[in-house]
Amino acid sequence: QSQATFSATAGQTYQMTVDGKQAAAGYLVLTWGPATPSPAAPTTNDAFANACVLSGPLGRASASSVNATKEAGEPYHAGVPDGKTVWFLWKAPGSGCVSFDTARSDFDTLMAAYQGSGLASLTRLAANNDIGNFTRQSRILFRVTAGQDYLIAVGGVQTFSGATRDGAVQLAWRFDAGAGGNDFFANAQALSGPHGVAFGVNSDASREPDEPVRADNPGGKSIWYRWTAPVSGPAIFDSAGTQFDAPFFNYALLTVYAGSALDSLTSLADNCLP
Repeated sequence: QSQATFSATAGQTYQMTVDGKQAAAGYLVLTWGPATPSPAAPTTNDAFANACVLSGPLGRASASSVNATKEAGEPYHAGVPDGKTVWFLWKAPGSGCVSFDTARSDFDTLMAAYQGSGLASLTRLAANNDIGNFTRQSRILFRVTAGQDYLIAVGGVQTFSGATRDGAVQLAWRFDAGAGGNDFFANAQALSGPHGVAFGVNSDASREPDEPVRADNPGGKSIWYRWTAPVSGPAIFDSAGTQFDAPFFNYALLTVYAGSALDSLTSLADNCLP
C-alpha cells in the first residue's frame, strides 16, 4: 500500500487523506510514526512465560530477536518455518478491534495472536507473514473482548538455507471500538502522539467539490485525518494493511497536506502503491 514521508515541524498541524484508486472502497489502516525507528531493546521476552506486558489502547514496544530461540512445543505461527520468537502480552481495554504490526522492524517477520495459558493450549486468533507483496513485515487485526488477555508472538522467517532472520522488533498496536465519520475535510479524525495506528471505512465516503486530485488519480472515496506534529523531524505515514473490495484496484491514495482549508492545501507528500 502507500507511504508518504515528509519533514514535520513541532506544533504544525498536517492534514492527510486516504482514498481508493478508481474509487475502490473497503477497510483502511493508517499508521504513522518517526521515519527513523527507535533502537531495539535487548531480548528479555524470548520465552512464552516471560512475555513483555503491554498496556493501553495504543503504543509501541521494542525488542531484539537476535539471541531469541524457539521453545519446545512452540507452533509455527503463520504456516511457514520460523524461529527466534519473542512474546508480548496485552489486556484488552474494551471490546472492539485491535491491530498489531511490525512495520518498523528491520527484518522479514511473521506474527500471530493467541489466547491460552501455555504453549500446549494456545488458540490462534490471527496470523500473518507479509503485509503485502513488497512488504516483508507483518500485521494482524482481530476482535477482542474487554478484560481478556491476548498473546502476540513475533518471529523471523527461515531462509532456504535454514537460517532464521532476526533483528530489531518494533511492535505497534492500536485498539479501536469503531471506525467511520471522517468523510469530509471539516470532520477529519484527529490523530495524536508521535506514532500510532488508525482504522477507517470509506465504503460510504465521497469526494468534496474542492477536493484536490492526489497521486495523479481522481479517487472518489476519500476520508480525512488531522495530526499535529509533537516534535520536528522526518515523519512517515503508510496505509499497509488496507483492504479494498476491488481486486484489480487495491491501491490506496495517500497524501499529506499543510493548510487549514480544503481549497488552499499545499501537498507535502503523496503516494499510490499496490
